Amino acid sequence: MTTKLILASLILLVSGQVNAALIALEYGSSVDLSAQEASFFINFNEIPDFFTVDSVGRQADGFSYRIDTDGSPYPGDPNQCDPCIDRIIWSIGITPTDLEVRVDGITTPPIGSVPYTLTGAMLRFDVPFALLDDFDGDFSYVLGLTEYGGTTDRMAGHSGNTYDLDNRPSILPPVPIPAAVWLFGPSLIGLVGFGSRRNAA
Repeated sequence: MTTKLILASLILLVSGQVNAALIALEYGSSVDLSAQEASFFINFNEIPDFFTVDSVGRQADGFSYRIDTDGSPYPGDPNQCDPCIDRIIWSIGITPTDLEVRVDGITTPPIGSVPYTLTGAMLRFDVPFALLDDFDGDFSYVLGLTEYGGTTDRMAGHSGNTYDLDNRPSILPPVPIPAAVWLFGPSLIGLVGFGSRRNAA
């Protein structure tokens, strides 16, 4: 038992050192047809820092929703503002109270804004259907997370669904195993083997 506890502690230590990026533990959306609005939420692994920026203005933590209002499985390449992306809601231009809604990224002014709440690591906001240019509540989206401008995660979603780490429809390639795991891996395996032989004796 002691060996297993040591092994678990080492794994947590290694993973904590090599995976410090913001993660969406859970995310989703719901629609209220009577109120004609959509609600979104993200439960992060830690409190996000949207207001610290580097020397060129990139946020320490950021997110973006690229929304396709025709309800197809998910928008096309989320790095491109192509015709299948109808609205973008993101942390760029965030204020302590509001998020911007845009049509095609930073090339045009925002078409509106929506209030949000950040309670601990839980972000929530509601968007009127009219601002989404969607009136049936059937839409899809790509949720992207960034760290100082670099994409750290990207996942798909569809209106009315909730996703977590086990069931999210990711559209990013598998994340490679960090080098630190390869470095510590043989030591961990040896530790388990040593503990097993000692217990057997």
